[in-house]
Amino acid sequence: MSKYSEIQRQLDEVSPIPKGIPKVYLLGDTGAGKTTFIRKILGTENTKFPTTRQSRTTVAPTEYVICKSSNYELTILLKSFDEINGYVREILKEALEKSLKGEDVKRSLRQTNDQRFRLYYLLDVSDIANFAEEVISLTPLLSEKIDELKEIFTDDITDQDEYISFAIDELNDKVECIQNKIMDSIQSNVMSICNGSMLSNESQIFKYISTEKEDFIKKCKKILSSDKESISPVVEYARLSGELKSEWVNSCAEIVIIDGEGIGHNTKETAQLDSRHYDFFYDVNSILLIEESKKPFIAGGKNALKSIFQRGYGDKLKLIFTKLDEVIPYDSDESTDEDRIDYVKDGLNNVLDALKKEEVKCNIDIEDIYFIGDLDKPEHNARLELAFNSIYENTVSMINNDEVFIEPKYDFELLALHINSTSNDFKTYYRKLLDREHWKTIEAFNRRMYSNIDGFRMFMPITDFEETVSKYIGGFLTSPMDWKYEAVDNLKQKSINKIKREFNKLILSFIRNKLIMEPYEKWKESYFLAGTGSTISRKREITTIFSDTIIDASQTERFKVFKDQIKEIVVKSIENCKSI
Repeated sequence: MSKYSEIQRQLDEVSPIPKGIPKVYLLGDTGAGKTTFIRKILGTENTKFPTTRQSRTTVAPTEYVICKSSNYELTILLKSFDEINGYVREILKEALEKSLKGEDVKRSLRQTNDQRFRLYYLLDVSDIANFAEEVISLTPLLSEKIDELKEIFTDDITDQDEYISFAIDELNDKVECIQNKIMDSIQSNVMSICNGSMLSNESQIFKYISTEKEDFIKKCKKILSSDKESISPVVEYARLSGELKSEWVNSCAEIVIIDGEGIGHNTKETAQLDSRHYDFFYDVNSILLIEESKKPFIAGGKNALKSIFQRGYGDKLKLIFTKLDEVIPYDSDESTDEDRIDYVKDGLNNVLDALKKEEVKCNIDIEDIYFIGDLDKPEHNARLELAFNSIYENTVSMINNDEVFIEPKYDFELLALHINSTSNDFKTYYRKLLDREHWKTIEAFNRRMYSNIDGFRMFMPITDFEETVSKYIGGFLTSPMDWKYEAVDNLKQKSINKIKREFNKLILSFIRNKLIMEPYEKWKESYFLAGTGSTISRKREITTIFSDTIIDASQTERFKVFKDQIKEIVVKSIENCKSI
């Protein structure tokens, strides 16, 4: 079972979503207006919930279940104690290094380097200041220990940061003392807000029920806000449900709106959509890609479009252009909305033409493109009302649209070549990455794999394998040698899209198991390597894990097994389509 499936199972046990409700997934760059869009629909503008920020806002995916209910419910899944403890340790090590270099310790205590865990949300300013003083107090001891290590290891270590890391390990008891105090503060905060529930070795469910919308929103803000004095950094996933909708929303409307983490936070995702989105793509009925009208597709949007269509999800796509009022068309002193829309369409056509040159066909129905402005203004927004109610009706109709599946025929003898190319490309990329990246980044990545987290910074092996396999086997799936029955081209394309969606889901589950679950003990062993030579050994162990997991044709006997496993996934994808 995938991590996503397990989260859904846990939530459904205590707060199930009513059957038959359509689901939509919001996707877009940070600042594109996803959160403001949700506020308008929920009718929570006055309470400023969900919170908005210019930087990364949504880290824990949040489901807003708009349904007929007498109660309001919030159900959250808390991250495990070990995961949070690992983040705190990572932050402390960075702070100790900054202290030794005479840099700002309080700033380095704020969050992890990738900004995905924000400690300063969980601690107040005085706590941060006190812990910074404790870190600084260890600086003389660390300096002494580093001098001792340099005398012992002489030429064995060439990286100053490595000496610092070893010195921190040598003073582990003192570092752990600070770490435990921070964890105690976090636990106290979590217990206070979650009515006694606390972090434990396993992820925990906390549920809050209220009959009063105002009290409910206050509780949600304490738990989920992207701000200080919130416990959002320890939340893995959230589900809110109840009669949460504005007066203008169709009175009969029941819908699940899923706000995922924004795209384009780093150069990696600007060029390649993270695999975490694909579980949602498969599960929902519509994907709402939100782009700014005045500067569409300058960050992650273009590659989001590419990923959506390459993996067969184009039929689910709805494009929403926000901030239409901010568009200034060329050569227009008194522009109308029609002028602005034409300007945005020109930008969209340029992106579609660029993708076409990359052999990605993005066929977007004009009725699935919406233009909205003035979302930040309090008055009623007629464009938003028309757009959202149209999206709702269209999404409901998609649930009931049971199209015929036409089975394609493939020459599976050609599959081996595609699989070998996938394996070689993946392993070549990671050999170069391991040689290029700093040992601290590799160590942080190792810890995340050991903690069942998909990756760190440029190290995203699940995403990278899926991207590579989609490149090669996606081409294979697009070009069947024949069809079981003759059909029009449109129906053939829809059938191939169905297979691609099934393949995408199955291959992600397969590679997560292969790269994270099966080699769990090896990830654990390599992470806990310590002492002189450990960084070289860790790099070697990670290279071995990849080599033993992603098999190429040079590993003859094992490649036959690996090839058959992926072939079985293709066959299973087709069988799933036939049975839907």
